[in-house]
Amino acid sequence: MKNPLKQELNKTLWKLALPIILQNALSTSLNLIDSLMIGQISSNSNAEFVAVGFANQIFFILTLFITGFTCAAQVFSAQYYGNGDYDGINKSLGMGLLSCGGFCLLVQILGCVFPEQSMMLFTNDAQVIKLGGSYMSIVSWSYAATGLTFVYSAVLRSVRRVKLPMISAVIGVCSNTLLNWLLIYGNLGCPRLGIRGAAIATLASRLLQIAIILIFVYYPRTGLSATPKQLFGFSRAFAAKYLKCTLPVVANEGLWGVGTGIYTVYYGRIGTAAAAAAMVAANLEQFAWIFIASLGTVTAIILGNALGSEDEFKNVRFYARQMQKNIILWAIGLSIMLAAFSGVFPSLFSLDAEAISLSTPLILILALLIPFKSANFNRVIGILRAGGDTAFTCILESLLIWGITVPLGYLFYGPLGLGIIPVFSVVHIDEIIKMPILAMRCKKGRWIRNLTKEGVK
Repeated sequence: MKNPLKQELNKTLWKLALPIILQNALSTSLNLIDSLMIGQISSNSNAEFVAVGFANQIFFILTLFITGFTCAAQVFSAQYYGNGDYDGINKSLGMGLLSCGGFCLLVQILGCVFPEQSMMLFTNDAQVIKLGGSYMSIVSWSYAATGLTFVYSAVLRSVRRVKLPMISAVIGVCSNTLLNWLLIYGNLGCPRLGIRGAAIATLASRLLQIAIILIFVYYPRTGLSATPKQLFGFSRAFAAKYLKCTLPVVANEGLWGVGTGIYTVYYGRIGTAAAAAAMVAANLEQFAWIFIASLGTVTAIILGNALGSEDEFKNVRFYARQMQKNIILWAIGLSIMLAAFSGVFPSLFSLDAEAISLSTPLILILALLIPFKSANFNRVIGILRAGGDTAFTCILESLLIWGITVPLGYLFYGPLGLGIIPVFSVVHIDEIIKMPILAMRCKKGRWIRNLTKEGVK
């Protein structure tokens, strides 16, 4: 006999997941398009490709901090939506805009003032530093706008308005691709700007995305068409409750992001070819991660709405178990896909023979890890954070990355002088270690909490 609750869950899953998958695919494509099109400027040269890759690594770390700042906005908005409380949703949005926007503005200023110094964190190759600094000095102007886009997108998804973020992503990617074609290569009479053209295209497309979201949130007016007073007129008690949820996530994502940035430093110190190979592998993994991240987001929305609803609260455990099963099945299929493309994907990039040959084994390593990474991601992002259980995951992930993988990576790359393959392998060992720990934490159910019950705003 079919389970009606399961049928309804699957119906909701696909209704929410498909637009989010498309949005994530298009958002991921922004950086990948730059890498692919820059990689065609000069044959068999790694410098331009690696320069954009290092600049995008900084953006990746920034997006992790953004995820931390937007987490509470998503969690609280989802639970307030389950209770039909738009006043609470708007105040959650306001806190997200204030905290995330302010942080991104600070990083934007630093990126504009110290572009080449930012590249020196990853490499001592003078050509890569110069090219990357040129790209960073332009693209960093988009960081504040990107932060606001992330906050609005997270809240819109939490209230099940998933089409608007998708539409903005579609227009953003199309404009980025067109502007890249015009400005990188100098087509249709435009100046041939190379790597600077890619940066201008990315900046323009990100500004366009936030403009589209704001236009369609306020015209016509929606439940999120809040005035400054509705957005920022929250109490100190609400701000404290919000920050209690979000600060551990900011710390978690920040420490994890800096740790993964250090891995990139290791790859860059091994050699430019090694760094290029790692970036190729990461670019292919991003395609698989589109689906995993989307399902994790849907898990957080479904569980958050249920935790805030008196009628649905009793079904939370069932929803969590079913979504975890779904993501593991998807992960196995994606792992097979990565392995199948491991020998083909590197040839899309105009890199030298050494970088291309190193890419395939690194992709195969990631293919083996996808089921572990996916199960862990969904438990952290989709399940535990949906109920505000953020401190535990911060402590666990920070201890593993800084106590195990960062030191082991340094040992392998530095004193032992090993190559990219063993270094790349050892820095991902934390995913295997934390899988049973997270499974036990979810089973205990301490995350099953309605954070909006106190009514503090």
